[in-house]
Amino acid sequence: MEILEGAGFPSRGGAPSCSRPASRHFFTGCTACSELWEWVDPHLSIPPFGGAIQNYSKRRLTAPGQDALIQGDRLPRKNCVKPSKRQNSRSRIPARQRLGVTPWIIGCVATETRLRACARNAPANCDWLEVRLDRVGLCGGQWHDLCAAAQAAGRPVLLTIRAAREGGAWKGTEAKRRALLLEGLTSVAAVDLEISTKTSDPVIQAAHAAGVQVVGSFHDFKGTPSLKVLQALECRGRDRGADVIKIATHVRSAADMARLMALPALAQGPIAVLGMGARGAISRVALPCAGSCLTYGALDTATAPGQPTCRELAQELVRWGARVSANG
Repeated sequence: MEILEGAGFPSRGGAPSCSRPASRHFFTGCTACSELWEWVDPHLSIPPFGGAIQNYSKRRLTAPGQDALIQGDRLPRKNCVKPSKRQNSRSRIPARQRLGVTPWIIGCVATETRLRACARNAPANCDWLEVRLDRVGLCGGQWHDLCAAAQAAGRPVLLTIRAAREGGAWKGTEAKRRALLLEGLTSVAAVDLEISTKTSDPVIQAAHAAGVQVVGSFHDFKGTPSLKVLQALECRGRDRGADVIKIATHVRSAADMARLMALPALAQGPIAVLGMGARGAISRVALPCAGSCLTYGALDTATAPGQPTCRELAQELVRWGARVSANG
């Protein structure tokens, strides 16, 4: 959802809302189907409605960092937002361990050797494991059982297969990637899917049916978009059914860092925000203190620019009061 500016109404009357209106009068539009909504103050108990409007324009996000201008004179009556059905009661892990409850440290598994080690013993200094199957490989067909064993050893598993165009190492077909994600739903607690990948919708639906959480992610390895774009990306991910939104961008300036720091307080639900690069390194500790629900650390090889080790993260988060020491 994005804010529209219409003649006769205040511009930018509130933050974008994915599932509910803000407390001021503004217009929103769906980036998926271009349907538009008019919202009024909900405290007046007036529902969304359609009507004739002249001389308004809408800026629709068509690609990260790009805007397209759409003009019209009528607001459709139908809302296109389809909130996902959460299957919390079917989750394979206790509610207290689910993503979004507290700032968790995610230990990134990037090699077959590390995955096999995690299947034997849960690593220290992390709460979850992210198995980067695009880097680990299929382990001779044993990856599925190794993920299940790692989870049984005490660390919930987040399965990620990131394509090369998304900054990952997967070079196979989209159909094969989707099939692997669907297969993994029986042995992991969550899956990571890029917000921009529309072909992942069947995986989202199957994940929710299986009690598996969905992380909807966005990565920009070149810079940090405007706050308006970042908020629109969050809403796009929630509209598609993500339980947790992950936004990771390259930090080049203090202004970039300020935008990332503002996101958790403005978010419509659980969100993980990370800064990449040398200037973004501090965000791995600062953002969990500001409300980001996940931070990622390396167990072996870093999987993103500026990524610290899980041990370093644990020590710093304890130091800044965002994590309880294992020693009490």
